[in-house]
Amino acid sequence: MHDPAPYTPRTSVTVHPAESDGGHDGPLAFGFLIADDAVLIPDPPAALADPARRFLVRITRTPSDHDDVETLPVTTVRVSALDTGDVRAVMALLGLSGPSRYGAAAEVPEYTLSRLADTIARNDGDLWATYRELGYPITRPDSTLPGDGHNQPAWTPDHVVDDIGVFALGGCWPSRACVVGHDEPGSAPHPGNA
Repeated sequence: MHDPAPYTPRTSVTVHPAESDGGHDGPLAFGFLIADDAVLIPDPPAALADPARRFLVRITRTPSDHDDVETLPVTTVRVSALDTGDVRAVMALLGLSGPSRYGAAAEVPEYTLSRLADTIARNDGDLWATYRELGYPITRPDSTLPGDGHNQPAWTPDHVVDDIGVFALGGCWPSRACVVGHDEPGSAPHPGNA
């Protein structure tokens, strides 16, 4: 497995429910920047699939001081689920109101859709391990949160695919690092990434 080069500082992403007064409660889930304006949440809590709720993403650098905290509203939530019988995974992709100043593009190598699908299969649907192996400078959080899915019964969205490639496409589209339809990185970007 490829271990990305050491980096400093580390980016931390948490998802919070947005309050009507503009504030936010404690975190619901951990995730990571997959693009400048998109966050991937492995094993999201069911609350993220509720279309009536609104969310904020809080992005920090560790080590950091208070000025390093960035909060962005979530504008879209897309939940995808995979169940092949052998491999199960659920992810939520959160579109942000604008690009994060901690954008991930410079920290991530290119990879193909087929490599993403193969890596998901090799890691048995563990998306933290999958994206780390692809080169994202991420680490599985040391702690769990009340709403992050790890402390709740497993849940599955209404729409589940049984094809790893179709599921992988959902995790590929927001990233300019992921190329679709070609075996070699850099050959032709996904039409939505051009």
